[in-house]
Amino acid sequence: SSGRDEEQMAQYQLGSEEAFGVLYERYSEKVFAYICGRIRNQERASDAFQEVFAKMHKSKHLYNRSLPFLPWLFSISRSVVFDALRI
Repeated sequence: SSGRDEEQMAQYQLGSEEAFGVLYERYSEKVFAYICGRIRNQERASDAFQEVFAKMHKSKHLYNRSLPFLPWLFSISRSVVFDALRI
């Protein structure tokens, strides 16, 4: 009933914290599992997880509503993991 991801993201772009909450609720576990599968250190994995959602927030204005949300979120996740593993 909360609407498609892309609609939630459009609401989030307009400043809806509730829409962010819906997206976080839907995907935070998937994102965390993805990160933990690649970063074996728990503390670094947690930091990377926080960073994904911080980056999502900072770049929300760049999201194109005509594209699926999930691949966009995972492209952020991949780049955060890549940066974390380079250190």
